[in-house]
Amino acid sequence: MIGIMGKYRHVTQLCCLCCILAGLLMSGLQPAYSQVLNVEEMRTFQDSLPWEGSLGLKGEMSKSDELFLNTTVTSHVQHLRKQKQFLYLGEFNLNRTGDSTFSENGYLHLRFVSHVKRPLAFESFTQIQYNKALQIKQRFLLGCGVRWHIVKGKKAKIYLGFAAMFDDEIYQQTPREQYIRNSDYISLVLSLGKNLVFTSITYYQPVFRDMADYRLLTSNGLSFHAGKHINLGITYCLTYDSQPPAGVVSTVYSLKPELLFTF
Repeated sequence: MIGIMGKYRHVTQLCCLCCILAGLLMSGLQPAYSQVLNVEEMRTFQDSLPWEGSLGLKGEMSKSDELFLNTTVTSHVQHLRKQKQFLYLGEFNLNRTGDSTFSENGYLHLRFVSHVKRPLAFESFTQIQYNKALQIKQRFLLGCGVRWHIVKGKKAKIYLGFAAMFDDEIYQQTPREQYIRNSDYISLVLSLGKNLVFTSITYYQPVFRDMADYRLLTSNGLSFHAGKHINLGITYCLTYDSQPPAGVVSTVYSLKPELLFTF
């Protein structure tokens, strides 16, 4: 029996992932429009390949007063060179509500990491995004900080990040806002089997001049390696803003299954 289970362990892991996905979808969670970057999902932790990338497809469906359909395209390219890492992330969402189809949100993110002295690394990043549901016409970020690898094992990796960033936000109905924010995070990568990986990242982003004005963002995902170039997964994201702009809710969350093609 043990031999049979070992022979079909990949199928067993896939079935477990499907059960988790089905359970979450049946739990009543409603999709929203948060955009939290789980950078750990896209990082490479091996130095064997100088170039790596993926193209992803996500889908959502819910029904309340009207039928809501969402399709998300993600892209990722990563380059490793000695002790340096260059990372590009992009996402574009196309939504349909009732009889209307419209583009809802998207972002582009660039990040540079230099491992000057392990376990410490220097990070710099920039990001531009928009989100119609949250009334964000444009949000621009530019920041830098350090990353600390505090746990390094075959089954688990934990990282801490500390950064400062310039945050320039243009909303649809409020004046332009500019801040210097602290952006700290804790990240976990956990191997649950040969082909099943859990990743989690949580950000805490207060404004330096007013620590009561902060954002809390978390993204948690399961990914199953279904083939040489195919990954299946599911991601849950939540964003909380202690002082959102007028007319914008303070808490948004999303649940997204994913099909990822890697190269």
